[in-house]
Amino acid sequence: MEIPAYSYWQNVNPHCDGTAGRALYEEFKTPLTGEAAIELNKWIRFKYEVVGTACHVYVADMNTPKVTFNYYHYSSGRVGFRPRSGGSEFWLDNVTIKTIEELSYKGPILPKSVSYSPDKLLTKWDVIGPFTKRMEGLEKMGYSPDEKYIEEDQEYKWKSFPTDNRGCVLSGRICDFQPPGRKLAYFHSIITSPKKKEVAIKFSSRSKLAIFINGKSTTTIRTAKYHKASNYFRVS
Repeated sequence: MEIPAYSYWQNVNPHCDGTAGRALYEEFKTPLTGEAAIELNKWIRFKYEVVGTACHVYVADMNTPKVTFNYYHYSSGRVGFRPRSGGSEFWLDNVTIKTIEELSYKGPILPKSVSYSPDKLLTKWDVIGPFTKRMEGLEKMGYSPDEKYIEEDQEYKWKSFPTDNRGCVLSGRICDFQPPGRKLAYFHSIITSPKKKEVAIKFSSRSKLAIFINGKSTTTIRTAKYHKASNYFRVS
């Protein structure tokens, strides 16, 4: 059984739009309690260590980070401080920036509950785009690795696309910093089984998502602004 699934799909940081709450995987979000609790009119120490694509976040305790996040997909960027839209004012004092060659914390991943097994996940994908609109010819043809598509004098072909360690497809890698309007891409993968059986597939997205199974459109997941949108369906 082969099940090609075409979609523009992702779970976290879909457009790299600077919204901090969406830039961190759900399983890494850590409550700040005890000495690290954030309280009104109380100063608290914090520290970020960044080396390459890894970031360790310290709050109150400057020896053990609250979060060790090693899965960001860019090797450069900006660090700054900005309150949430509509939030209250806050003060910063005694800010120091230093150059480091390596991360000071050498312990296990934090929080400890985070453990990925990429070998058990669907991590082999192909991508084409980004386009300004739906490509009817491409959708009718399905995945055809040698086929070329032209939009606004630009040529597109299918190419391999790496997922992150949790098997997540981040569309921001394709659509971010592109010319305005290029927000639609197609992803393709194949699920195989040694025998015919019924399986359940779950897709999750914070953007509009169209799903094709065996070349036929099956469902559409609408945009979910404040939570993960997900959809279960069965295939045989």
